[in-house]
Amino acid sequence: MATDERPLSDVRLRADRVRLRPLVRADARAAFELVHGRESILRWLIWPGPKDVAELESAYAHWVIPQVVRPIYRLAIEEAASSLFAGTISLRFPDQARVANLGYWIGEEFQGRGLGSEAIALTCYLAFEHLGCVLLTAEVFVGNDASARVLEKSGFRRERTLRQTTFDTPAGPGSGSREQWVYTLTPSDFARRAEPQPLVEEQVERAVRNQV
Repeated sequence: MATDERPLSDVRLRADRVRLRPLVRADARAAFELVHGRESILRWLIWPGPKDVAELESAYAHWVIPQVVRPIYRLAIEEAASSLFAGTISLRFPDQARVANLGYWIGEEFQGRGLGSEAIALTCYLAFEHLGCVLLTAEVFVGNDASARVLEKSGFRRERTLRQTTFDTPAGPGSGSREQWVYTLTPSDFARRAEPQPLVEEQVERAVRNQV
């Protein structure tokens, strides 16, 4: 487990189907085409989606976002075989430096190929082995059984249901309200997961100074 508190400066993790790397501005066009107006994806996110490519270019200008507790890390999910952009996955630290919240989305064209479960497994490995996390959490809207199965495949356990969780919609900030399932994962549960995934590539670097 990592003890170095310096922020990450680069991440390259690859397994059989997926490669994770930092998000960059050049990902904006591919991401926009995968998520804009895609109700099958947006209905399960707490984000109404981008208005245009420029919005994503601005958002993807930095993959490490400074925060009070610890930076947010946002990674691109690539299909390893084709090197095509397939979605994003992130780690946030809202309250504690050792407890991260995981969030992700996969483009509809890339679903059903095992990319989601492998991307989650790689991100959990990053959190536990390189960031020293002692717990991961994730929330899934009630009814999103596909995402729930993907989390459970990586060892996550459903702990409780959050009632009337608010989120943003095209109608405005906080205009949506819905129940969510809350999942948690410990390092020991992750180690016991059904399908451990060997790494093909592992490159994790840290900033020279304790700066983002």
